[in-house]
Amino acid sequence: MKLKLHLTILALILLVLLSTLQAQRNPVEIKIAFEQDGSLSFNSVNHDYCDYYVNINFPEINGYMARGSIPYHGMIGVSPRKLLTIKRVADAVSPAYTWNYRFYRGSIYVDLNLDYLYALPVKPGDSIRITRSISRELELVFNLKFAGDTVYACRSGIVCNNDFECYSSRNGKFTVYHKDKSFSEYSGYDAALVYPGSYVNIGDPILVVKEDEKGRKSVKLKNYFLDRDKVRNPETGYKYTPFLPLFHTANAGDVKPEEKITYVAALTENMMMQELSKKELKKLEKKKKK
Repeated sequence: MKLKLHLTILALILLVLLSTLQAQRNPVEIKIAFEQDGSLSFNSVNHDYCDYYVNINFPEINGYMARGSIPYHGMIGVSPRKLLTIKRVADAVSPAYTWNYRFYRGSIYVDLNLDYLYALPVKPGDSIRITRSISRELELVFNLKFAGDTVYACRSGIVCNNDFECYSSRNGKFTVYHKDKSFSEYSGYDAALVYPGSYVNIGDPILVVKEDEKGRKSVKLKNYFLDRDKVRNPETGYKYTPFLPLFHTANAGDVKPEEKITYVAALTENMMMQELSKKELKKLEKKKKK
């Protein structure tokens, strides 16, 4: 019995350590592999569920020839792939190199549609009000006083994983990556109902909020995308550009919400089909005809 107890405790300790390591690693790793011809390949490993833009820099490189341009700049998806190869020059004297890399969550190939209709983050028929965040540009604070405790997805997409060291200051952020390569980031909630890697549809329940000591219930939402111009300009710090979406409401139509106005949530069939491709829409039409 004592042996079993010790083994159980040891297993729990190992589980905690593994969880800690998981939380501390980076979402993107670049690993070097030795090829049969003696060259070195730089390969991407993406531990997240969305795209990343990667820069591989070589502050020093002597006696090596690159297959491809260096420094390397490019996109990586969720599947591992070879990004760059360098090979030692046969007659090189004292060949050497140093390297480093940087990464940014998102894609520089954004296809932003500002006419896309977002849903309010409460169930259809519920009322909601908004205020603008003082600390963050274009961040909306949704007051759920006249709604329940559940937050619903404003748009369909993949739930990203924020459990990494580089996002440690963003605890309590729930990030969804959309088809057009933009992000929706929710904060100020108490519990998540879906896990990283899950696909959520517009109108799906995703979060739970609780009343604070003053009886207020709210959730924050910010929408943004990785800005190609900012990424390519070393003088810019924050590489993302926020934007204010268009929300569909039952009582005011399609609006960019304003303060001190009560909006009633609505979710239409057309809104639910916005993410579908032409091929998917044709299939859906065929099913309806049957």
